Amino acid sequence: MIQFSLRSTGVYLFLLLSVLSLPAISQEKATVKGVIKDVDRIPIEGVAVTTGGIGSVTNTQGAYSFKVEAGSYWIHFLHVSFIHDSVQVELVAGDVITLDHIMRMATEMIPVVDVGDDREGTITIRVDPRDVSILPGPNGSVEGLIKTLPGVVSTSELSSQYSVRGGNFDENLIYVNDIEIYRPFLVRSGQQEGLSFINTDMVSSVEFSTGGFESKYGDKMSSVLNIKYLRPKEFFG
Repeated sequence: MIQFSLRSTGVYLFLLLSVLSLPAISQEKATVKGVIKDVDRIPIEGVAVTTGGIGSVTNTQGAYSFKVEAGSYWIHFLHVSFIHDSVQVELVAGDVITLDHIMRMATEMIPVVDVGDDREGTITIRVDPRDVSILPGPNGSVEGLIKTLPGVVSTSELSSQYSVRGGNFDENLIYVNDIEIYRPFLVRSGQQEGLSFINTDMVSSVEFSTGGFESKYGDKMSSVLNIKYLRPKEFFG
């Protein structure tokens, strides 16, 4: 029969308890917690607080909490709208560290972009007055050339009158050298209705707009026809 003394039994029991408690002591971690706010002391939600692949995200009150092994770490504070910060800490097993932090708003200067346009108007149509000579029809005139553009309608090819986008013929503005011409059609009805008051031999440029024209062109609703005449180089007789 094997007999153990009371002293030896107590020593064995002490050693057994010491060995069983070692894993519990070695696995004890440090706790890091705190509140993240901005410079106005307002809590920030959604801040990622990480270190070594371990971390947490702040809630609506800006609070966070996570556990990590004892050691030296860099705690990183990350948010898309704030400047990223880092703080170095020494953590001891079993400690509870309160690490509050203030984050500054991230500002980024956007380069200045200049947008320009080399045209006088984005809706203005430039018409070549030389096309009047090759225009098929009973009469060669600027009005006949205007009738070929989109949105322009005429009830008769023998008439110089036209309507734009469903408007009446008298809702069209006509300018010659930036001077408005009132009721420019020579004859309202009859055989000479197709005559044009524009001298096609003197036309330098033709600009036509079916909408969106500048306020300087008056208060008509349908269109603007702006005609520029040639400037004489010399006078003779």
